[in-house]
Amino acid sequence: MFAGAVIGWKHFTPEFQIGGIFDQLTAWQRQVLFLLSTNCVSEGVLGEKRIDYRENPNSSLETFSNKTRGRRNNTEAFIKKRCSTAVRAFVRAEVRRGSKTARKHEFWSAWAQFQRQKAAQGLQRRRKAKERRDAADAKLAAIELVLDLAVIEVMTSDKLREQLQYHRDILRDEILLGKKWKDDDMRLVGGRRELVKAARLRELQRRASEQPIAPSNSPENTTAAEIDDDDEMDDNDADWEDIDG
Repeated sequence: MFAGAVIGWKHFTPEFQIGGIFDQLTAWQRQVLFLLSTNCVSEGVLGEKRIDYRENPNSSLETFSNKTRGRRNNTEAFIKKRCSTAVRAFVRAEVRRGSKTARKHEFWSAWAQFQRQKAAQGLQRRRKAKERRDAADAKLAAIELVLDLAVIEVMTSDKLREQLQYHRDILRDEILLGKKWKDDDMRLVGGRRELVKAARLRELQRRASEQPIAPSNSPENTTAAEIDDDDEMDDNDADWEDIDG
């Protein structure tokens, strides 16, 4: 793939050799012509803009540029050192007047319209997504669980898919939750049938394990309310005395 790359580099970089153009430049010329070997500065600014946009979503690119330039040039320190109160008041007045120009109004008007369109599109997408979810829920609710093995054996591919949906999405079958519809056994008729039968067996086992236990008739489970008056009196015979009339 990279055959001949060494020859290409030699062809494009003769000026870097000893005695070449760059080697003969003066120190001042090298300083003027200096370029960074990477684009990290520009990429860093893009990252700063993304962060600023998250923190100030209504801010403009011009505002970000002014803030970044002021921070990098240490403008705040220059203002404190060189600008009097009168100069600062004049600059603030000029900035306010510039913010009321027709160009500014056109920009913010277009920006507001864009935001409204974006919000309307978002509402429309959410509405359509809700309609799709409601339709899917209604379709799922209409599916009836089939546990008859003879019926499952003659089911079509679509009916088998419905049973798989019921076991996975309603009964939350752990085996089916780990599968995808693009899997061969979820996509092919034979595989679907075997999965449905296996899910049916797991569901029957789950139902059998959750059957309520019949109450026992042993004395240990007899409640105090079930003791009749005779039993209570027999237990307390020692507390009774015969009184002659």
